Amino acid sequence: ADLNIAGQTVSAGGEFDMNYTTGEDTFALDFTPTAGINAWGVDFEVSSTFDVLQVNEGDLFQGLDLEAGYTIREGFRLYSKIGTDEDFSFGDLQTGLTFAF
Repeated sequence: ADLNIAGQTVSAGGEFDMNYTTGEDTFALDFTPTAGINAWGVDFEVSSTFDVLQVNEGDLFQGLDLEAGYTIREGFRLYSKIGTDEDFSFGDLQTGLTFAF
Protein backbone atom coordinates (compact mmCIF):
# COMPACT_ATOMS: atom_id res chain seq x y z
CA ALA A 1 0.00 0.00 0.00
CA ASP A 2 1.30 3.43 -0.92
CA LEU A 3 0.31 6.66 0.80
CA ASN A 4 1.25 10.18 -0.24
CA ILE A 5 2.10 12.23 2.86
CA ALA A 6 3.38 15.81 2.49
CA GLY A 7 4.51 15.08 -1.06
CA GLN A 8 6.48 11.97 -0.07
CA THR A 9 5.46 8.36 -0.75
CA VAL A 10 5.19 6.06 2.28
CA SER A 11 4.70 2.37 1.56
CA ALA A 12 4.02 -0.80 3.54
CA GLY A 13 3.55 -4.37 2.41
CA GLY A 14 4.53 -7.95 2.92
CA GLU A 15 5.27 -11.20 1.14
CA PHE A 16 4.70 -14.84 2.05
CA ASP A 17 7.06 -17.46 0.60
CA MET A 18 6.06 -21.14 0.96
CA ASN A 19 8.70 -23.51 -0.43
CA TYR A 20 10.06 -27.04 -0.31
CA THR A 21 13.75 -27.96 -0.54
CA THR A 22 14.30 -31.42 -2.05
CA GLY A 23 17.87 -32.10 -0.86
CA GLU A 24 16.97 -31.30 2.76
CA ASP A 25 13.37 -32.58 2.57
CA THR A 26 12.13 -29.48 4.41
CA PHE A 27 9.21 -27.11 4.07
CA ALA A 28 9.52 -23.39 4.86
CA LEU A 29 7.01 -20.58 5.20
CA ASP A 30 8.59 -17.14 5.51
CA PHE A 31 6.80 -13.83 5.96
CA THR A 32 8.64 -10.62 5.06
CA PRO A 33 6.93 -7.36 6.06
CA THR A 34 8.35 -4.15 4.60
CA ALA A 35 7.97 -0.44 5.26
CA GLY A 36 9.55 2.37 3.30
CA ILE A 37 9.53 5.98 2.27
CA ASN A 38 10.58 7.76 -0.89
CA ALA A 39 11.71 11.26 -0.03
CA TRP A 40 13.45 13.72 -2.36
CA GLY A 41 14.32 10.97 -4.83
CA VAL A 42 15.90 8.62 -2.29
CA ASP A 43 14.03 5.48 -1.26
CA PHE A 44 14.50 3.96 2.19
CA GLU A 45 13.20 0.51 3.17
CA VAL A 46 13.29 -1.66 6.27
CA SER A 47 12.24 -5.31 6.29
CA SER A 48 12.57 -8.47 8.33
CA THR A 49 11.95 -12.15 7.59
CA PHE A 50 9.99 -14.31 10.00
CA ASP A 51 9.99 -18.12 9.80
CA VAL A 52 6.27 -18.75 10.38
CA LEU A 53 6.71 -22.52 10.80
CA GLN A 54 9.14 -21.95 13.71
CA VAL A 55 6.78 -19.71 15.75
CA ASN A 56 6.55 -22.14 18.67
CA GLU A 57 10.33 -22.66 18.83
CA GLY A 58 11.07 -19.05 19.79
CA ASP A 59 13.36 -18.18 16.85
CA LEU A 60 10.82 -15.98 15.11
CA PHE A 61 12.80 -12.70 14.79
CA GLN A 62 16.06 -13.00 12.84
CA GLY A 63 17.04 -9.33 12.43
CA LEU A 64 16.40 -6.35 10.15
CA ASP A 65 17.42 -5.51 6.60
CA LEU A 66 17.92 -1.80 5.82
CA GLU A 67 18.28 -0.41 2.29
CA ALA A 68 18.61 3.03 0.71
CA GLY A 69 18.61 3.65 -3.01
CA TYR A 70 18.64 6.40 -5.61
CA THR A 71 17.41 6.07 -9.18
CA ILE A 72 19.91 7.85 -11.43
CA ARG A 73 17.72 7.45 -14.50
CA GLU A 74 15.27 4.83 -15.68
CA GLY A 75 16.93 1.44 -15.34
CA PHE A 76 19.94 2.60 -13.28
CA ARG A 77 19.80 2.60 -9.49
CA LEU A 78 22.49 3.10 -6.82
CA TYR A 79 21.88 1.30 -3.53
CA SER A 80 23.38 0.48 -0.16
CA LYS A 81 22.08 -2.16 2.20
CA ILE A 82 23.01 -3.64 5.53
CA GLY A 83 21.48 -6.26 7.79
CA THR A 84 21.39 -6.96 11.49
CA ASP A 85 21.00 -10.14 13.45
CA GLU A 86 18.43 -10.68 16.19
CA ASP A 87 20.65 -8.74 18.65
CA PHE A 88 20.89 -5.77 16.23
CA SER A 89 24.59 -6.39 15.51
CA PHE A 90 25.29 -5.04 12.04
CA GLY A 91 26.78 -7.16 9.27
CA ASP A 92 28.70 -6.03 6.19
CA LEU A 93 27.59 -3.00 4.16
CA GLN A 94 26.84 -3.74 0.50
CA THR A 95 26.86 -0.93 -2.07
CA GLY A 96 26.21 -1.28 -5.77
CA LEU A 97 24.58 -0.24 -9.00
CA THR A 98 21.71 -2.11 -10.65
CA PHE A 99 20.71 -2.06 -14.29
CA ALA A 100 17.21 -3.17 -15.25
CA PHE A 101 15.60 -3.29 -18.66
